[in-house]
Amino acid sequence: MPRQRPYMLTRRNLNLTSRLLARELGLLRRYELQDYAPALRWGCSDSPTNGDSAHNSPLHINVVANKLMFSSKLVENDIPHVRINRNTPTRFPVAVRTNLHGSQGNGIVVCRNIAEFEQYSNNYWTEWHNFRREYGVHILGGEIVKVFKKVWGGIGDEPEFPLRNTTRGYRYSLISHEGRFERLRAYMRRLYDVIPISMCRFDVGKVEGTGEYLVIEGNTAPGLSENESTRQLYVEYIRHALGGSL
Repeated sequence: MPRQRPYMLTRRNLNLTSRLLARELGLLRRYELQDYAPALRWGCSDSPTNGDSAHNSPLHINVVANKLMFSSKLVENDIPHVRINRNTPTRFPVAVRTNLHGSQGNGIVVCRNIAEFEQYSNNYWTEWHNFRREYGVHILGGEIVKVFKKVWGGIGDEPEFPLRNTTRGYRYSLISHEGRFERLRAYMRRLYDVIPISMCRFDVGKVEGTGEYLVIEGNTAPGLSENESTRQLYVEYIRHALGGSL
């Protein structure tokens, strides 16, 4: 029987980064499951099968992608994070989540008081945290490989309630993590022990005053099209992880 060519299972809306990764790894790129398991899943948890790829596993992709499942898993394991709630808040402001699968801050509405919250009373919400700093932390195999600080680059003053992503005027500034961030490393290892996602970028906030780290959400298909050096770390990790299947 001829050897089946390895492929990447992804989604159509993840085209640019997935196309670059597939080309650099020599993988076919598919949007639907083939009659054999994919070598690599990139942000797609559809149709898990026996013998499925552990890079990333569909189970872990699904948990990270669904903000409620992600929060529930961390609650079960007593890991501090930006927790998803459903009851009526007693303190404000809160960030209402009208879409639990949204990205780039889509579906988030900040409510300053109970009157503003009333129309969203059937939605999930999180406490608003005034983070001193916010980071994009790339994890490969449970280890931090890149840390980016989210920096305001828009016109005028930073918004009162900043949703720190590139569509809202923020940029990612690379900072050195070697010999630093021991508290963050310990926190991310603990997170990895609970959800051993092989490849992910986590958004993490640092609490003003206490210095505590809280994960906000994770992205199992981070945009790497304009960040070649980080993308190459993913390529090298995937190539090593897949070994002889490439």
